[in-house]
Amino acid sequence: MKIKSTWVCFFSGLLIFLDGLYSYAVAGAFVPIPVGLLLMAVAFGMKNKHLAHFVVLFTLLFGIASLFTGVRAQLNPTFTEAEKLRKLFTYGILVVTCLGATGLYVLDFIQKRKERLAAVPN
Repeated sequence: MKIKSTWVCFFSGLLIFLDGLYSYAVAGAFVPIPVGLLLMAVAFGMKNKHLAHFVVLFTLLFGIASLFTGVRAQLNPTFTEAEKLRKLFTYGILVVTCLGATGLYVLDFIQKRKERLAAVPN
């Protein structure tokens, strides 16, 4: 199956944006909204190698930051169980989306490299 990093970027950005809207409505968390908008905005420029590698790095770093922020929230004794559950849900979506998208980007890079090598005559 051919993976299209353009659509992976767009839909992961959309999911991050929607998660950010929910987080903003419930708790005032604003950060995922511009991250999702940025990913949706650059999605159709993923044919540019430099932009594609930037998006992969940015998505990976945001996923790792979300993971650590989510773990820190779970260990915070001042949050109620309901707040911890909500944070687990929202940060879980961010982590799975970002790390899953990063994996799909890498698979797309590998596919493109194989296609490029297959096109070169021996």
